[in-house]
This record gives sequence, structure tokens and C-alpha cells, in this order.
Amino acid sequence: MQASERRSAATPSFQAFLSYSHADKAAAQRLHRKLESYRLPRHLLQAGADRRIGKIFRDREDLPAATYLSAVVRQALAASQALIVLCSPAAKDSRWVAREIALFRELHPDRPILAALLNGEPGEAFPPPLHDGGEPLAADLRKDGDGYRLGFLKVVAGVMGVPLDSLVQRDSQRQMQRVMAVTGLVTAVAVTMAVMTVIALQARSEAQRQQVAAEGLIEYMLTDLREDLDGAAGVAVMTRVNERALAFYEGQESLVTLSPDSLERRARVIGRLGEDAMFRQNYALARRNLEERARTTQSLLDDTPSDRGRRFNHALSLNRLAVLSEAEGYGAQAEAELRKSWALLSDLQAWESGNPEWQRTTALVAGNLCAIDALSKDVDAATLDKCRIAVELGIRLASEDKVASRAPYDLVFNLMWHSVALEQAGRRDDARNVRRDALQLTDQLAAANPDNRKIRSQRMETYGYLASFEAPPVRRTMLTTAMEIAQELTRLDPERVEWKSTLEDFRKRLEE
Repeated sequence: MQASERRSAATPSFQAFLSYSHADKAAAQRLHRKLESYRLPRHLLQAGADRRIGKIFRDREDLPAATYLSAVVRQALAASQALIVLCSPAAKDSRWVAREIALFRELHPDRPILAALLNGEPGEAFPPPLHDGGEPLAADLRKDGDGYRLGFLKVVAGVMGVPLDSLVQRDSQRQMQRVMAVTGLVTAVAVTMAVMTVIALQARSEAQRQQVAAEGLIEYMLTDLREDLDGAAGVAVMTRVNERALAFYEGQESLVTLSPDSLERRARVIGRLGEDAMFRQNYALARRNLEERARTTQSLLDDTPSDRGRRFNHALSLNRLAVLSEAEGYGAQAEAELRKSWALLSDLQAWESGNPEWQRTTALVAGNLCAIDALSKDVDAATLDKCRIAVELGIRLASEDKVASRAPYDLVFNLMWHSVALEQAGRRDDARNVRRDALQLTDQLAAANPDNRKIRSQRMETYGYLASFEAPPVRRTMLTTAMEIAQELTRLDPERVEWKSTLEDFRKRLEE
């Protein structure tokens, strides 16, 4: 057998490839499950043929941090008989969906591409490549369109190349059979419920005891065991613990029956899992963890909306998701999550609390939103208020934090962005004073921590960015200082591409 033939034999084939935006992940999971579990009517198949549609490829986990389609995705597109595009405004803006459509059409110009409209109008939901080469076959999953059931059957008919009428007729028969089966079961269920109730009452206390024990074991694995393990082996073990623990929690589809204590422990553990995964840059696993944490804190908040602690915990969940979204390159999504977090923190007046964790979270969220508004030049009174809160909290936290690269480091950036916001608001004297404070603090931190490259890099960024707000003589002096720091850092670590790029930028600005 030739090498090419061996590769072909080893590559699985798929009935269809499901392309969608990360924002539509839940809808894609639902469609994927229904497609793979759907059974075709026997009369549409050859004798002995499998009634199931076959495997549907769905993989979006490794794409957010990538810059090109992975080899796995390219192979799956090559091995798919059809392409299903889950269409929405988010899908239209997704570069990955567009690339998958283009590659599938290039590989299989004669195979069907099916557009399943999830939300929005076709003009605002269809990715541009769908229109290349004619109108795609479309199914409208919206309530005011075909409806989900008929839209789903249209997708099945397009993928399998069978008549839609036959599927609709068979679906109606199945619905009738289900109604008759349910009606027949009602009597039997009524009889058995009395017996089941007695058994359930006895089993309930034992189930609760076992659940508490399982949750306690998971929390131990993520606290004491985590601290006992070290090195590469420990990381590998904790990765497996993370995945197993997350599978346990994700299996709890409904959170209504869980006690508040179980839900709070659930949020703590899953948050720790997400932070560990994000630290290792396993963004797909981190997102699963942090979205599950947010689902838990939202459930607690829904139960008691006026509880201040639960409102803060959900604000913290949203902030952690925002940090992850920024790391993945989803700037707009990060901003939306930050603004939702800020709305909760504002209602709580969290900056006035004496709780250090509330203050730290508030300073981070306020500082990030101050920077976003300053960069977009969309500064108003509300922006300046967030900037002021971030600086005031930063000063308080920095006075208590002995680690220069934590609260004092954050304070430098909060001062810098506050000065930019004041400048854009026309308060130039105030902006100049805050700029002076930012430069003075970054000088002090760098002098006290000469070997800390993170702090030296921040001093370089601060001088380089704030130079543009000064008169030419001062601007040249500040740019020269920033360039000298960039040269030193580049000599220490020649592989850091961003430092090389920054150095060239400073040189060009000085030449200008």
C-alpha cells in the first residue's frame, strides 16, 4: 500500500462538517447532538444500511488562539461530504467560518453547502463566502422562520440528499407514536410513583451524603493535593484532575436541586481550575471552566438577586472571563464582559467596601474600562469616574502590597490611563499632574527592582506612550529614555519580538 493510501485509510470520513462562530457554541452543540442521534426512515435506505446520519465534525476548541486552520480541521473538511454553516451575525464576522467555507468549496466544488439561519436576517448573518458561486441551500431555524423542527429536517434532507416531504411525514408519525406511548405510560407511572416516592425519600439522604463527600474530595484534589504536587509530573496529574473534576460538574445540567453550599464550593473549585488552565495557556479548557463558574454564580444570583456577596461573585466570574477573552484575542467580548461586571460592582458601590478582594477586583475592572475608553477616545464623566476609582483604590492597595509587580505595578498603568483620559477631556493641568505621578512611580519601582524585567518593560511603555502628550523637547527626552530601556531589554532577551518591535518604533518616532 502506498503512503498516500495509508493516510487516506487512517483519516476518518464525516457525513458533514459543522462550521460556526465561537459565540454560537451552545446552539452548535445542540444541532450536533440532534444530527448524530437522528434516525432516518427505513424506506429511504438500502437494505441493511445504518439508519443514523453518521459522524458530524464539530471542533472550535483550538481555534481562538490560532492564526490558521489546524491540520485536523483541514483534514476533516477534506473528508466531509457536506458543509453545514450555522449562520448568525457572529458567524458573518468570524474569519474562521469564512476560511472553512472557502476551503471546503475549493476542495469540493460539487458538494452541498447548507446554511442554517440561527438568528438575524440573512443579509446580516450569512458569511460573505456563502454567496460566492450562487445561493446556498438554506434552512431557517428561527421561531419566525421555518421553526427549529422543520429547519432541522431541512438540514437532514440536504445532508443526506433525501426528500424533505418523507422526513416531515415520518416526523409527524414519530410525534404521534410518542403521544400514544406517553398516554399508555401515564397509568403505569401513576401506580409506580407511590412506591418510588418511598424509595426516593430513603435514597435522598444517602445521595446528599455521597454528593457532599464527592465535592469534598474534589476540593481536596484542587487545594491540598495541588500544593503537594510539583514539577512536570504534577502539572500532568493536575491537568487530568482538572478534566475529570470538570466532567463531574458539567454533568450537573440543572443546578436548581443543588444546595447553596454545593454551588459555592462548585464555583470556588471551578474558578481555581480555570485559573490553572489559563496560566498554562490551555485556553479551551480555561473557557470551559470559567464559563461553568459563571453558570454557577449566575444560578446563585438568580436564587437571591439581592444578596451582595453573590452579586460580587458573579461580577468576579465575568471579570475572569474578560481576562480570558482578551488573552484569546476577543477584545469586543472582553469589553462586554467587563461592562457587565462593572454594572454589578457599581450597584454594590464595591470600592467603598472594606473587603480587599472586592477592592482589587473593582480596581482591575475600573482600570481596564478606563483604558478602553481612553484608547477609543470615548471619554465622558462616567469614564473619568472609573479612572479616579481605579487610581484611588490602587493607591490604597499598593500601600499594603509589598510585591512591586502586583498592586504598585497596576497603579502605574491606572495613573497613565487616567492622565490620558483627563487630557482628552480637556483637563490638561490635571492630566499633566497625573502623568508626573505615573512617571515618578515607575521610576521608583524600577530603581528599587533593577532586575525585574516586567517592571522595566512597564517603565519603557509608560515613557514611550506618555511622551506624545509633551512638548517636543520633553518628548525627545522621554522617547530617548524609553529607547534606552528597550535596547537593554532586547540585549537581555533577543528572542522577545515585541521588545524588538517597540525599539524600532521608538527609533522612528525620534527620527520624525
